Amino acid sequence: MQHIETSQVLSREQLYEQVWHKPMRHLASEYGLSHVGLAKLCKRHEIPTPPVGYWAKLQHKKVVTQPALPTPSDPALTTIVIEPHVAMKGRPTTPLPEITVLGELASPHPLVALTARSLRKAKPDDQGLIRSWAPALPIAVSRETVDRALRTLDALVKALEARGRLVGIEEQDRAWCMTATVEGEPVAFALDEQVRREARPLTPREERDKEQNPWRYRQPLYRHLLTGRLRLRILTPSEGWCRRRWSDGDHQRLETCLASFIAQTEMIAAERQQERRRRDWTNDKPATTRGSRSASRSSSAFVRKKNVSRNSTRKWTPGIAANASGGTWRPHAKR
Repeated sequence: MQHIETSQVLSREQLYEQVWHKPMRHLASEYGLSHVGLAKLCKRHEIPTPPVGYWAKLQHKKVVTQPALPTPSDPALTTIVIEPHVAMKGRPTTPLPEITVLGELASPHPLVALTARSLRKAKPDDQGLIRSWAPALPIAVSRETVDRALRTLDALVKALEARGRLVGIEEQDRAWCMTATVEGEPVAFALDEQVRREARPLTPREERDKEQNPWRYRQPLYRHLLTGRLRLRILTPSEGWCRRRWSDGDHQRLETCLASFIAQTEMIAAERQQERRRRDWTNDKPATTRGSRSASRSSSAFVRKKNVSRNSTRKWTPGIAANASGGTWRPHAKR
């Protein structure tokens, strides 16, 4: 798929035809936008978009309706300028070189060596995983996949540092995670083994307990099965389009996805930098902004009311809009 990295100028009619010809998620990625960003763009220019389930109904040959393009309320809405998202614009046009994972753990990175020592002392938890803890790099794998996970992690850490990315750990939500600092922006990630959960039958002891305490067994009980499949996840939130998970599959191994993972961390870091610049620009706006003008008007109105209250007294006088007692309160200037 070809991604557009420069600004594009379209008419409402052109974008309307494209939105109803291709799913917005696919179209958005071509323009370097998130599907939410493209939906907001269409709403801003008063372009109707396909409702939820439209493409599924069309695939199953069900009757669907396409509303006509309405006349814009403002002539300025007829021209659309699409600016690609910074993260999509910064996507490398050529893929990063493939990262080689060695067949054995030789001369490991100091952080990886510390992680290996931590895993050797760890005991399996209720899911059968052993975990390394700070100051080591926190990972969670089974004993059968420890060697492969360490070799993959060693290759990843060395490749990140070769590109000038600092690898470390930090605490998030009362849990430690790995981070890759890209241009001053920490991007959190995790390496672990996938665990499959399936319902299990009750043991004879649990069957007897169920007769006396049925409320304990309203929900099914599960057992955890180790899959031997490693996965790499990005934990840092992102508003734009971004792949966030890589794992072993039927036709791929995690070792072949490390270059793609590094590219995504750099995209997220660029996105966060742009968001920080936008917030700084908003906070540093001059006093002539809409909010400042509104605050100034409110302040002036408050001063006027204060001056009126100082020079006025409350006096009972009859009035047309009288209350139940036949009169109304009206302010009168002091004499």
